[in-house]
Amino acid sequence: MDIGQASTTWSTRQFAAPRQFPQWRDAVNETHLSWAIPKRREGAYAAALEVHGLGAGRVMSCTCDPCDGARTRVEIGRSDDEYFGVLHVIDGAERIRQADREALLGPGDFTLWDSRRPIEFAVGAKLSKITLLVPQRLLTAVLPRAADHVARTISGTNGRGALFANHLRVLARERHGVASSHVPNLLATTIDLLSMALAPEDGAVRELVSTRHRDLFVRVQQYIQLHLGDPDLRPAAIAAAHGVSMRQLQRVFEENGLMVERWIWQERLIRCRQQLLHAPDTAVSAVAFRWGFSDAAHFSRAFRREFGLSPRQFRKSALPPS
Repeated sequence: MDIGQASTTWSTRQFAAPRQFPQWRDAVNETHLSWAIPKRREGAYAAALEVHGLGAGRVMSCTCDPCDGARTRVEIGRSDDEYFGVLHVIDGAERIRQADREALLGPGDFTLWDSRRPIEFAVGAKLSKITLLVPQRLLTAVLPRAADHVARTISGTNGRGALFANHLRVLARERHGVASSHVPNLLATTIDLLSMALAPEDGAVRELVSTRHRDLFVRVQQYIQLHLGDPDLRPAAIAAAHGVSMRQLQRVFEENGLMVERWIWQERLIRCRQQLLHAPDTAVSAVAFRWGFSDAAHFSRAFRREFGLSPRQFRKSALPPS
């Protein structure tokens, strides 16, 4: 199975009955990290997988006959990557044990599990489920104590749990129709909804989202400062560079009383004003082009509107007489 593709489907139907369970076990270890899954008696075994890449994560739909397994220190040691998994039961039931807690999941329920800690699972009857894998660093960036929530049964039929569960089901069904350019934003949205479903209270959720917005605002400002000289520095390019939507970018600036394009324009004019003072022998047009303006006349008009003088008048008034 090539899980590097954006979407992959797989089924035991393509194998003879004696090979179905061993092939299923291999598929689970390739898609769901490494697991110790005991051998079972010979015979047919029905299972199917649909795997979709999601940037640094992946989302998987699965149906299978009864099985059980575990991640021991041996399996954990086979990977340097650290993930959180979300198990969402669509039909049937699954039990997991981790961190001295047990979650028994029925239709609509979901839970979080930690790839770094031993875990056991058991499926007693035919099961249909969705699994989401996300790097731990991404979830802990918005929910620092995410690991405290493992093996808690959360209902996906009401409240914040329903918002996340509905999103996850649509994601599993429609991911193949999403352009790759939208995947970073889609992953960020998924993680935000998951953090809200797990967080203990609304106030904590608002604070986490607020912190995320502040961090994004600082990162974007630093990025803009480093790229002011690029005439192609526009909001769409900035949003794409940070894996967010235009609306998210605009929102974090609005929360700080600013507009993205106007802030870029003001910062460029400030840099131009500084260079007019400190490099008196540099032509005005060269100063304008150095800081991202592509038209000298437009720069001159913008400078006058902002500072009340043309660039030449400003330079003349600011420099001491020769």
